[in-house]
Amino acid sequence: MKLKTTYKLFIFILYFVPLFFTFSESNQSQEIKLGNETVSFFDGSSLIGNLDEINQEQDLIWNHKSSQNPLIFDYKAVDSISFNRTAKEFSADKVGRMRVHFRNHDFLLGTILSMDNQNLIFSTGFEKEMSVQLNHIQSLEFLPESYKVLYDSSYEFEKWKKSNSKAWTEEKGSLISVFSGSTGTTLPELDAIEVTFQAEWQRSFYLALRFFSDSDGGSYGSEGYHLSFSNNRINLQSNRKVKGRTIRETLGSILVDAMVGVKKADFKISAHRKRKEFVVNLNGQEVARWKDSGTDSFSQNNGLLFINQGGNSYLRLKELSIAGWQGDYFTTPPLPLKNQPQQQFIAFKNGDSTPVISSQSTPQGLSIKTSRGAFTVPYQNIKSLTFRTPEIDRKTENESKFSEQIILKRSLGKLSFAIQSIDKNSLHGNNHLLGDFSIPVHRIKRLHCNMLIKLLKEYLAKIKSAEQKLKAQDSETALSILEDTNPLFRSWYWARLKFLAQDFETSEILWFNPHPDSGVSRAVLCEKNENTIFTNSKEGSYALWDGHAKLAEGNFTHTNSGNGELGRLKNEKWKKIHISNSFWLGKTEVTQTQFEKIMGNNPSKTKGENLPVQTNWLQATEFCEKLTKKIKPPLHYIWRLPTEAEWEYACRAGSSGPYCDSKDEKFSYIDHLRKYAWFSENSNGRVQPVGGKSPNAWGLHDMHGNVWEWCADGTTVNKTSLFELPKFGSYDPVTIDGEWRILKGGTFATDYTRCRAAYRGGNSPTVSIGDRGFRVCLGPPLAEGNQSISKNSLSIKEQTALVSKISPFPMMKIPEGSFMMGSRDTSNTPMAVCNLNEKLIISGDNLGKVSARNIGEDHSQWEIDLNGSMHEIKIWENKHLAVMGTDVGSVHIFNYKTKKIIKNFYDHSAPISSLAIDQKGESFVSCGLDGKLVFRTLNQDNPKWILLSHQYEGNIEYVEYSHDSKNLLCSGFHSNVQTIELNSGTPKTIFKKEKGKIIIAKWLPQMNYCSILHPNGLLSLVEPKSGMIYKLFRLNLPSTIDFDFSKDGQKILLTTEKGSCSLRDLPNGFSIVIISPKGEEEKTPDFYFNLTKQTSFEIPELRLFLAQYRETKNDQKGFRSLAYSPCNQLTATTHDGALRLWRTENGQFMGTIAKNLASNFFGCSFSKDGASLVGKLESGHTLIYGSNRKFINNSGKSTDSLQLHPFIER
Repeated sequence: MKLKTTYKLFIFILYFVPLFFTFSESNQSQEIKLGNETVSFFDGSSLIGNLDEINQEQDLIWNHKSSQNPLIFDYKAVDSISFNRTAKEFSADKVGRMRVHFRNHDFLLGTILSMDNQNLIFSTGFEKEMSVQLNHIQSLEFLPESYKVLYDSSYEFEKWKKSNSKAWTEEKGSLISVFSGSTGTTLPELDAIEVTFQAEWQRSFYLALRFFSDSDGGSYGSEGYHLSFSNNRINLQSNRKVKGRTIRETLGSILVDAMVGVKKADFKISAHRKRKEFVVNLNGQEVARWKDSGTDSFSQNNGLLFINQGGNSYLRLKELSIAGWQGDYFTTPPLPLKNQPQQQFIAFKNGDSTPVISSQSTPQGLSIKTSRGAFTVPYQNIKSLTFRTPEIDRKTENESKFSEQIILKRSLGKLSFAIQSIDKNSLHGNNHLLGDFSIPVHRIKRLHCNMLIKLLKEYLAKIKSAEQKLKAQDSETALSILEDTNPLFRSWYWARLKFLAQDFETSEILWFNPHPDSGVSRAVLCEKNENTIFTNSKEGSYALWDGHAKLAEGNFTHTNSGNGELGRLKNEKWKKIHISNSFWLGKTEVTQTQFEKIMGNNPSKTKGENLPVQTNWLQATEFCEKLTKKIKPPLHYIWRLPTEAEWEYACRAGSSGPYCDSKDEKFSYIDHLRKYAWFSENSNGRVQPVGGKSPNAWGLHDMHGNVWEWCADGTTVNKTSLFELPKFGSYDPVTIDGEWRILKGGTFATDYTRCRAAYRGGNSPTVSIGDRGFRVCLGPPLAEGNQSISKNSLSIKEQTALVSKISPFPMMKIPEGSFMMGSRDTSNTPMAVCNLNEKLIISGDNLGKVSARNIGEDHSQWEIDLNGSMHEIKIWENKHLAVMGTDVGSVHIFNYKTKKIIKNFYDHSAPISSLAIDQKGESFVSCGLDGKLVFRTLNQDNPKWILLSHQYEGNIEYVEYSHDSKNLLCSGFHSNVQTIELNSGTPKTIFKKEKGKIIIAKWLPQMNYCSILHPNGLLSLVEPKSGMIYKLFRLNLPSTIDFDFSKDGQKILLTTEKGSCSLRDLPNGFSIVIISPKGEEEKTPDFYFNLTKQTSFEIPELRLFLAQYRETKNDQKGFRSLAYSPCNQLTATTHDGALRLWRTENGQFMGTIAKNLASNFFGCSFSKDGASLVGKLESGHTLIYGSNRKFINNSGKSTDSLQLHPFIER
């Protein structure tokens, strides 16, 4: 009875029986000597013994010393077999001198028998006659008579020497190194050496070969040609002795792109002693050719060394072969056959070469026909004959799926094939090019088994890796992985993943810089023509573009208009802030004398009585605490540091510009600042006595420059929290927590931009480097948030008298009030819009006037005065109405046909930052920098609702209606993204800033999905109900600050901070077509794919799954619970209510396409062309999962555009 060996028995044999033994026998008829042979399995184990046979039932029968009876294994579990059999009469010289290179990288050594225009007939060492069509041959290489194989990793490695015992070892015919060192041998004295191998490495590739060396491997030696590989750099150096000294000269160096990011490669290196020439081939392509032009005589040494230069980096050289020959023969690069009518190219040993129209064999040699005539050339004069690569025949390519590959001894060949059987003496197989053949086993060095199983495993691993990269939104890497997969195994799922990956890619249509001198403040796509772009410059001009062509241009604001503060940073958000309590602030910084009186010490680095004290934050707060104990403050007041909001409010003293007593208009910052500050332009690089410059309008000195001034507020390291704090419309804002503390005002050493009132410095509270001090505030105790603060019952006059009496230094009364904190951005400036349908441009200026003109005309049609600069405008074209918001917070409804203002609204106390309108012209929402959101309808006088900043999370600077006018999308720079249900005014945060920094969010046109622009040029598409990112575009425009969609959502216009605009095609992310029971179509993204992080399943094999679940009956339309793809590579199932995918060949689970939807799947099918997978739900809905954009785009064009019958598998 024949029993296949179980793994338990196999492991017992492997670990408990001595394996190293000598097993040999003599086959008298063939004089075959058997040595130790090895069978290796896919689980990593191996067994020594001898192969008895592989029968047609795919049983591997193995002889082992420990077992009286042969062991029987399933051949499908075998990875490889290494043979060790020697025939005494075997000689490589009998084989021939022609190497046939096939297009699949196989090769055979043989002798040409005949050749015509179609076929080559040749003999090998194992078959007297083999025939192959020329279109399957890459080239014929005619070797010199003296050509001999010196080493092919099947013998004699034990004779090689090593520089140390750890350097190199032999394993299964491969040289392995994990330690620095060399191994080598002395070769016969030959003119040329050829070394071929496949290298594999783990971390880095650091290998060197030394040709014609004076060492035999026991040391590195001092002479020879040193060819080194350092990752993707190849370098050749000559080492020679001159008068006892070693002279090293670099002969060539090159970077090879094909070696970047790979961990294995095929190499062929040729070296000619007398020609002093070296050639490096990588993966069949010549990448380097160098020649030593020195006049010295050629080397007489014969050593060949392999050197691991990478320390403990793992390095394996597989299928190593070393050959050599005498004479001048050397490899030459064949000329390409591209764009030539000739089908062949011949190279001669004398260095000549020519294109060939046709060739055929004759008794005298090879008869060739060229454009210059016909010739007959003896074979010994030919170096190579190369054939044009034919068009790929898909059928032939599929037929070449070979499961096995043999490596023949003495480099006689490498051949892929399908195994039939192996008996004691011969291997029997079939190659679709050569037909059936038999090879004596003693000619075989190694048999690679079940290669299709290994290749399929590699393919499925790459598919899984690509899937994971896609789920991580890394489409670029996913595409790279997918392109690297074996085409033989690609199926619908591969095409599906590639389609999903390509759906992350945008393609640029247009790039231009519309306002190169001033920069862009706004850019939008005009709805009537999606390629027409309207832009605003930062200096108040506009332009209308059709591609690069400018259709119209003009100016819309006064020349003295500000262009945003110079030196402005993004954390200086412009916002309305309220100071609800008056307070007192030191007239100057605390001096060293004042500090020493209270504290008893002076920590300043630069000493001086009237100089500001130089402290860290902790010392400043300690001073205030001690001052509170020594000098009792009025009721409900304490001595403390000012908050950042209090400090900036006091610094501005009613001004709106960058400095005290300045406005938002163009002026000389430096000239203005000289009056009020010591800074880098006038301080001579040192701190100055306090009070030496003019005070601001509230009597405060040195608010700009001299020393940084500590504030009470905390912030995160590197000030990242300042993007969102304080909130718009806050009352008495302060942030208690934070690793850093706020600094304001600039110093004697900083330039004018950092002395601005809005500039927000910060550092650790323990840092003091001689340029930071503080001024004392007498104010209410600090309460974080919008908490109420008790007020002093004394009158202002009484409070002032009391403070003057008790204060040890001059204090100035700061009244309660409101102010615009931060600095004006270019988006908070007048704007112009274009109504392409009406051919009208409506614009506002900084003087409060709004005007309209026809496109291409300079004069205005009409002009109105809003008493405030128009910052926002939205147009209801169907009603000829414009909704306009101003910098004073007013909103106006204007009919530009009748030229009349219909309604005025004054809900806001700060500039309008955004307006949103519905599609019907019935309602709008205004958003102000005071933190208010106001929802109004045109037919009502009162707002439907008002939201204040404490009623929602974060800050809101931009608002936009959904396409159905049911929800409002709200976003702010570095803040949360929220939706507000318009009917109720209920806010909901859908994307928190912790998930990713935010610039602005907008709805996708005509969809209930939103898009979010992030820093570094990232654009995410989000499903608002779950907040899930289902698509992430890497725009490769790091400075993108805004975007606009075309009306159909298929184009996106990107605007960058540097002033350029990029118009691109935008994939919409749809990859599923849903057909309702009524035949209505809907396109949707694949949310399930993005939601699921893993595709593991408790039943990993199809046979186990089918054993557990019964197949459901077919429905009336041909769906069933199990379906095969047309290529028969995939199996889809719905037995358990989920749509799952399996690999047909091995039954491996590949993934769940969808489950737990509105109802279960009960049937599935592949389309006849294999391009779509169709799932049928119990609800009657049909889901079609496409694998290309064309199918998705063509769906939905008519109610019956997707008849189901083309998708039903028959």
